[in-house]
Amino acid sequence: MIKETELPELLIFDLETAPDLPSFSKLEETHPRKADLWKTKCEKASVKDPEKWQDASQAYIDNTALSPEFGRIVCASFLHIVGENVDGKAQYRGRVKSFYDNLATEESEKKLVLEPIAELLENISKTGRNYRLCGHNIKKFDVPFLAKRMIMNGVSVPPLLQTWGKKPWELTHVDTGELWSMGAWDQYVSLDLLSCSLGVPSPKENMKGEYVGRSFWEDSDYEKIRIYCEEDVKCVARICHTLSESILPIEF
Repeated sequence: MIKETELPELLIFDLETAPDLPSFSKLEETHPRKADLWKTKCEKASVKDPEKWQDASQAYIDNTALSPEFGRIVCASFLHIVGENVDGKAQYRGRVKSFYDNLATEESEKKLVLEPIAELLENISKTGRNYRLCGHNIKKFDVPFLAKRMIMNGVSVPPLLQTWGKKPWELTHVDTGELWSMGAWDQYVSLDLLSCSLGVPSPKENMKGEYVGRSFWEDSDYEKIRIYCEEDVKCVARICHTLSESILPIEF
């Protein structure tokens, strides 16, 4: 599934997202047109799931983290696996770099998260090495979410994120959820379940994704979000390491 020689080529990443504003009332105050569009979205969605979508204010808190048009990126962690020698013994080490928003202002996502990521990915492309973005469910969520937020904030999208106009087999991204589906299009497995199935430590012990928005807007616990995001990329790295059947250990 993953060759051991491919491990150093992977740039594993994960996003943590939250509502773009702390409340729907704030959205109505600052962006009335977008607030009306959110109401329209809720009205249509409530036909099938009224409990989840009938209250536009509560739905804004619960569901906008999954929408790049109404959400924002509050943290992004990247991990690169490198081989090293420790006391004469070979092993792998995962090196982690995170970009996170610790200001929660209108411009902070762009300045603290999006622009640094764009610079990182641009510099990686300039090296000429064939790095491949890797993560869990990144093809359906993380990659498009990140690219759209960059476009919306006037940040040039780096080549590694430019998926438009390409055929599925032309994309080099490694998606562990897709790998585990074994070609079955209707199969989905959560990162927590996949890690449990492979005997990998759970990344969800510190917090769960649905609490990121609360931690960001209400608690201002930015470090907790960063740690949670980094645990996710470490979990994906362990999964890739397991799937490669490497006999060498991996440390962080």
